[in-house]
Amino acid sequence: MPEVQRAQRESWRALIETLQQAVQQAGGSGWTMLLECDLLRLEKRIDAVLLTDRAILVLEYKHGAAGFTAADLAQAEDYALDLHDFHAASRAWPVVPLLLCSEAAPPVNQWPIFHAVTPVLRAGRGGLPGLLRNIQASIPTPEQPLDPAAWRAAPYKPVPGIIDAARRLFDRHDVTAIASARADAANLTRTTEAIRRAIRGAAAAGERRVVFVTGVPGAGKTLCGLHLAFGGGAEGTTFLTGNAPLIAVLRGALVQDAQQRQGRGQRQPRREARAVLQNVHRFLEHHVRHPAEAPAEHVVIFDEAQRAWDAAQAGRDTQRRSSILTLSEPGHMLEIMARRAGWSVIVALIGNGQEINTGEAGLREWGRVIAASRGSWQASAAPHVLAAPEPMQRLAEDAPSWLALDPALDLRVPIRTVHHDAAAAWVDAVC
Repeated sequence: MPEVQRAQRESWRALIETLQQAVQQAGGSGWTMLLECDLLRLEKRIDAVLLTDRAILVLEYKHGAAGFTAADLAQAEDYALDLHDFHAASRAWPVVPLLLCSEAAPPVNQWPIFHAVTPVLRAGRGGLPGLLRNIQASIPTPEQPLDPAAWRAAPYKPVPGIIDAARRLFDRHDVTAIASARADAANLTRTTEAIRRAIRGAAAAGERRVVFVTGVPGAGKTLCGLHLAFGGGAEGTTFLTGNAPLIAVLRGALVQDAQQRQGRGQRQPRREARAVLQNVHRFLEHHVRHPAEAPAEHVVIFDEAQRAWDAAQAGRDTQRRSSILTLSEPGHMLEIMARRAGWSVIVALIGNGQEINTGEAGLREWGRVIAASRGSWQASAAPHVLAAPEPMQRLAEDAPSWLALDPALDLRVPIRTVHHDAAAAWVDAVC
């Protein structure tokens, strides 16, 4: 057995034994213990969550650790804050982060007021039962106890303050790396307004619509999507991408902007950026695992949507996790967003002329699943989507009844090279 795997199993075994003994000694009959609690949409996994009848205890476990480091304390606090801010059922109860270091000497905790998210409490293995008893005794008995089944079934739902703060982060203060992309380019302004118009129309008509935004490389598709996500679209808009480095760079730029321009710390802006910039694969997996949960968003922006996985790729297991997806990613996306009451919009950002790799569904799969919805979904796109040279890059073979054509949804000017707007055509001709 590999050494890493052996160490991980030993850590899990020790944590389970420690928690079982501590809960029993603390008189925690009826408490619920959740191990490796997966926050898929936030790409995080909590070591353990302990649900009593009156509180949510978030445990970060350090096997073999003899001391409490600042980094470990911050990690435990972040998990608790994320539950409070993004998990709907965690707002009505005290959320108590605990840092459990198995070999640590008994620490002295500053006893908090048990409301919302408390400061991190610390414990060694021997002191955990007493800490659990003290937490339980310090919180009044509720009229209705916490329901573990309802807590587990509760949806991902960011608090409005997080969304508003993220929007202000972008609206009021330019992030240099993003603003330098010439947001005043005429075609970008026209396309952004066309997307807004489609979103308003879907909301007014109570319909479900996929808005395809096509464009040459460097034309500003991602910038357009970010502007919509950070205040230019509808309430509750999330930017989804499978490009992990892009997420890291954008989140980092927003946090840096908050620090330099607003004089803020890192933690709150980091959570604000996480609310709006998310991994598309984790978004899909979360909602497939929770089939009764409607997404919190009316609008999602799918970056590089032509690279969405086909059914075979989506269902492929990896070394890190076993897939539970059974449809193509476009198929799952339509099903998930159809759960949202009233109306919903998927803004699909499509790169023109890009090669479709093995496992990627291309634009054709989006057309197939929209057609298969039998009128449940409509679409808007530029005429270009019907004329692409490669079949997988065409949305449909003719002009179907579910498709509304709008030339403004195609970005033709590469704003990365605004002084040489023929560059993309020259590269295409040479290749």
